[in-house]
Amino acid sequence: MGEKDVTVVNNSEDSRQESVMLISNITLEPYFSSQLEEIFLIHKIQVHLSVQTYEDFLIEEKKEELDKSDTVILWLDFNTLFPDIYNDFLTNQKEVEETFTGLLAVFCDFISGLCNACSTRLLMFGFEDYSIHFNSIWGYAYSKYNLADRMNRALSEGFSGRITVIDLKQLMAVNGIGDSLDNKLKYRWGNPYSRLLIHEAVQEIYKQYLIAHGISKKCIVLDCDNVLWGGILSEDGMENLQLGELGVGRRFQDFQRFLLQLYSCGVILAVSSKNDLEDVLKMFREHSGMILKEKHISCFQVNWENKCDSLSKISDSLNIGLESMVFIDDSIFEIEAVNKMLPMISTILFEKNTIYKELNSFNIPPNVDLKSVQIRNETYRSDILRQQLRAEYKSYEEYLDNLQMRVTISQADALSISRISELSQRTNKCTNGKRYTANELKVFMDQGLQLSAVYATDKFSELGLVGAIGVQDNNLALFCLSCRALGRNIEEQMISFIRDNYIISEVDFIPTSKNMELKKKLSELVCY
Repeated sequence: MGEKDVTVVNNSEDSRQESVMLISNITLEPYFSSQLEEIFLIHKIQVHLSVQTYEDFLIEEKKEELDKSDTVILWLDFNTLFPDIYNDFLTNQKEVEETFTGLLAVFCDFISGLCNACSTRLLMFGFEDYSIHFNSIWGYAYSKYNLADRMNRALSEGFSGRITVIDLKQLMAVNGIGDSLDNKLKYRWGNPYSRLLIHEAVQEIYKQYLIAHGISKKCIVLDCDNVLWGGILSEDGMENLQLGELGVGRRFQDFQRFLLQLYSCGVILAVSSKNDLEDVLKMFREHSGMILKEKHISCFQVNWENKCDSLSKISDSLNIGLESMVFIDDSIFEIEAVNKMLPMISTILFEKNTIYKELNSFNIPPNVDLKSVQIRNETYRSDILRQQLRAEYKSYEEYLDNLQMRVTISQADALSISRISELSQRTNKCTNGKRYTANELKVFMDQGLQLSAVYATDKFSELGLVGAIGVQDNNLALFCLSCRALGRNIEEQMISFIRDNYIISEVDFIPTSKNMELKKKLSELVCY
């Protein structure tokens, strides 16, 4: 036995690659390929792009090429596919509902074929009908001829969990419809979209890559004065702050609403403010304009000390890395101090007109497991009780006995796969470094991966699904434990479970900046 028995996989950022296949009935050049490669290269990912026509993929044999790609992008232009469909409605009096049903069936068959042919991540840019110019005839009233929106909704709902449908019309709204369409490109290159629109599209492709791979910040640390409310609490007093449903106060209230949405999707909220703690807690508890409540904040560091020290204490208290944190403050002095002293933390200078765009470092899937989020949030809230219990005992073993920790390891079911995928992607310390998407886990399970979920609870709260073990052909392919569950000997129980149930001949191990302590423990599992 020994560390030499652990298979170390090169995880250099410089070696990351992404194979992308684009299936379309239009050309998106001269901008698409260069912009796609550029945005991934900024983040040290080499993109290999192949472009296939929609007509080719109507041929069954072409679908064999799909599994060679990490991502398949489907971008079909509705108006190019069916240039005369609206005139058929108006001049030939074809039935709209009958036509819609037939078209939907065609697209459903095509997408089903793609899904059956591969386990690859599928993105589809939804249909748009802005170039039809119906508004020139009857204005902007909704009509029965609005097939694009209906088609997008039906495909999104029908293939939920298997294909991600991007709202192309919403992307076009970012820069305006007029600046998103380009007639010169359309008639010269066959590409109806402008360089601006292509830029927004490749940004969205990269965003979906981050979501699929669980690459996201975990925690927002908030200043209070002129961030959560207008004014300075210690000078203006609670009754004179700007916070409410009218005027300037509505701006701060809307920002709190957005933060509450992030919290509900699993983002940890913490507070670092130069104030008196009693005053800030009173604000959270009693001010009628507060959307955020004390229960939503996992850690308060409210004092008159250096904010860099407060941020470090928040990191220690929540057991998360500084690189997982985003700090928001309205003071350029505080922002620059954090940038200099704690450069691992992402900082945002609070500006009312740009704050939402600045918060794009949170990449959360729309189907996030809300139950798991609630359990995780409750764990952070109750950690102060665990810390108080720990202070009562000199011996760590006595503390664990009184914590009444219970661990259950059982076969993973279909409902737990998304959570395990998220866990594998977000964990950096107690992990063998292997990252899996939900689709990859499903495929590997079909190929014999034995996947176990680790659940924990103690006297204060249910911790939920905190870890995972994956073994395939005597190879330990996955070992991960959430940072919030460390320090409870759960990893030791996981290792004992593996030793009791498997003969391990090999361990896949990808080094991260924090997981080298685990390497020796996992190497001891290897049997000759």
